[in-house]
Amino acid sequence: MGGSSSLVTVSDGDAVCANVNWQADWIWFGDEAAPFHYFLYVKRNFDLAAAPAAAALHITATDRYRLFVNGVYLGRGPERCDARFQSYDTHDLSEVLRAGGNCIAVQLYFYGCSTGYTRDGRGGLLAQLETAGDGKLDGPRTIIGTDERWRVRPAEAWQRDARPTGGALGVTEVYDARADPVDWMMPEFDDSTWASAQVVPASAGEWCSRPAPRHVPFLLEDEARPARVLGTGEVLEIERARTTVDIPELMAREIHQELQYARLDNAEALTADDEADFTVAATSPHALGDDVFNGIHDPIVLLDFGRQINAYPRFTVEGSAGSIVDMTYSEQLIGGRIAPLLCSTRFGDRYILREGLQTFESFEYKSFRYLQLTFRTDATPVKVHSVSANTWRYPAEVRGRFESSDEVLDRLWTACVVTTDLCTDDAFMDTPMREKRNWLGDGSHAVLGAIATWGDVSVIRRYFTLATQGGLGDGLPRMFFPGSDSRDPATGIIKVIPHHAVVWAARVWEYYRYTGDADFLDEMYPTLIGLAGWCDRHANNDGLLDRLPGWCWLDWTPSDIRGANFGTNAFMLGMLDDMAKIAHVLGRAAESVTWAKRAERVRTSLHDLYWDEARGVFQDSLIRGRPTGVASELGNALGLLLGIADAEQRPRVAGCLESGAEWLARATPLFFHYVAQALFDDGRGETATRMVRDRFEPMLSISDTLWEDWFRHAQVSHIDETMADVPDVVPEGRFETVVPSHRGHARALAHCGAVGLGFMLLTEVLGIQPKEAGFDGCVIKPRLGVLDHAAGTLPTRRGDISVSWRQSGKHKTLAVSLPDELEGELHLPAGDIVSLSPGDQSLDVS
Repeated sequence: MGGSSSLVTVSDGDAVCANVNWQADWIWFGDEAAPFHYFLYVKRNFDLAAAPAAAALHITATDRYRLFVNGVYLGRGPERCDARFQSYDTHDLSEVLRAGGNCIAVQLYFYGCSTGYTRDGRGGLLAQLETAGDGKLDGPRTIIGTDERWRVRPAEAWQRDARPTGGALGVTEVYDARADPVDWMMPEFDDSTWASAQVVPASAGEWCSRPAPRHVPFLLEDEARPARVLGTGEVLEIERARTTVDIPELMAREIHQELQYARLDNAEALTADDEADFTVAATSPHALGDDVFNGIHDPIVLLDFGRQINAYPRFTVEGSAGSIVDMTYSEQLIGGRIAPLLCSTRFGDRYILREGLQTFESFEYKSFRYLQLTFRTDATPVKVHSVSANTWRYPAEVRGRFESSDEVLDRLWTACVVTTDLCTDDAFMDTPMREKRNWLGDGSHAVLGAIATWGDVSVIRRYFTLATQGGLGDGLPRMFFPGSDSRDPATGIIKVIPHHAVVWAARVWEYYRYTGDADFLDEMYPTLIGLAGWCDRHANNDGLLDRLPGWCWLDWTPSDIRGANFGTNAFMLGMLDDMAKIAHVLGRAAESVTWAKRAERVRTSLHDLYWDEARGVFQDSLIRGRPTGVASELGNALGLLLGIADAEQRPRVAGCLESGAEWLARATPLFFHYVAQALFDDGRGETATRMVRDRFEPMLSISDTLWEDWFRHAQVSHIDETMADVPDVVPEGRFETVVPSHRGHARALAHCGAVGLGFMLLTEVLGIQPKEAGFDGCVIKPRLGVLDHAAGTLPTRRGDISVSWRQSGKHKTLAVSLPDELEGELHLPAGDIVSLSPGDQSLDVS
């Protein structure tokens, strides 16, 4: 890869190098290019004449790595990416390298199964150390890159016959601490018996020749302790309990009993901030009476961390070799215990002790609140010194704020902040518990949550870029990217959700409005053109998307998504409207006119073909040109938001949404913010606020996160093309007349699809909106009548904008704080417009 790099610099604590010219080679070991569940230890020992004045290690891997230098853990990565668009991390080593012997050690991992982090490539490691030596920035430089001189050893501790967890979360970890040296990463460790690394020819992989620097900051790692011990007990060992690798199934089958034969001493010590004095032991085989053998009983402890966290479970224990600690985790309890088999996913791992004192931390992070540990010991007790979790969080400051006279809305804001945090690592995830995938569609709502919570942070731009990289070649983006493609088992065709793509497209202009980033529009525009071309090839004679391929899905709601679906076409309409504005900003006037004409044709078709005069709503779908009779909240909300409903239709549609008609298919939390937004736009702020309160109060009374559905253990189906026996016209327009509306299915309890409501609280209730893109001027349109008091802050690129009001009887006061050099307008309900200056100002708006 030839050349040399610019001198290493350091900014904000992160080592960076503006121009890495790679001299290193990709390396690997073994005959398999893409083995299943494969860990590889990689090392390079080297000498330095003096401690370097500056040093940086540029490193990337497929799929994951953990980095140690001179025995010190420095971090993990890389960010999720496709090898064709590989990115690398830069670690500042100036504080850990020393004169004399040094050691770079990497724990490399390749999934070899479905994952949400990479796209089914081959394994490899690329690393390049660059130093400025002899203690001087202009001293001699040293470059050490991966090549055949690096030493490698396949790990033996992880049992490779374990099974995938499901949901693209990786593989069950069954780790035998007796199998690998504990000090392998230390400089003094003798690796002379290890093999030499194999250089991978460029032709053997998909890696790009010049990887890009990491796009998002390194995530934060911090220790969290359990908040309380929820319970202790024991389980009777069943067949193969100590030899199975199917840990989730084992822990799901075992029957929990009160402590009788096993021993647990001082369990409450596990919540202490310092080391615990917690002893566990299985005091069995146990004789009940004189001669009745009653089996082996293993003690269990159930811990509550007080809140859902994304974290690597960690514990320090002391015991005899061969003793076992099994663990399972969950964001909820069912019947007072964790359900290891939930949401089509398997939750459970195993650690097998070596002799003595030792610390274990899982390789893959989990999303959980509750942690169960089961101890399978021999006659020697296991002493537990500590149990904790190494949390894994995106490093952003919470700048957004909302509080009001309504307790439910306050809890809703908090839940939006918490859920946005949980659903963000190096990209946005629909849910960290079930799959960690970077979805389009409802996953795009995380953009709104991030803007409201943090402002414009790099993970938002990264989210959009990943989607543009995941094109299928025909203009349609993948439904998530990167990640292993889901394929039809019969045909091998990649599964797609076309509806997701047009929902994602709606975020592009929205992001521009809040950032003013015209370069971003220029980057996204070709992808939008490709998507618009795909839509054109799948449109009928009315210009509407019809009988789409792939998985037909828009929301977990009892709606009709067959044929030409209203909601899907409304989102396409929104995309075309936005493309007309984007083309205008980019100076492409003729293209702007073209997109506007296409949008108007779709708007006219939706207006003319879907209207139900008798009920005063737009119906969900047309099959062979005939309305099916089903109508939904989401479809009709979009009818208001996108100008499909005319002046006579608007009050009827809004009135139907307001009435909560039982035949109108309800939006789930994932898409409900469109319904509330539509009512705000129609001037029905009090109704919107009431509906938000009524829908979310049951959830928020027991949860500080936002769920995937209104139910924890039931799923609502919709009517799609696979239901051949459903008539074209649904009797009475009622979903349940043809399909059972609910079926048992666990739902995720932290899902980014619902966080758009936090954005709505700031932009609609407080009324903070940009006057021009990027907040070159702002408009404040507070909904003064909907609450007695509200206050909050929207973070923007110009600084934080704060609004508060309070009313007592007929007396209303309002305060606004604008950043330096930002001017704005206050639009009052009566129609008056008041000019706002930078700084703090208070007004009597009675």
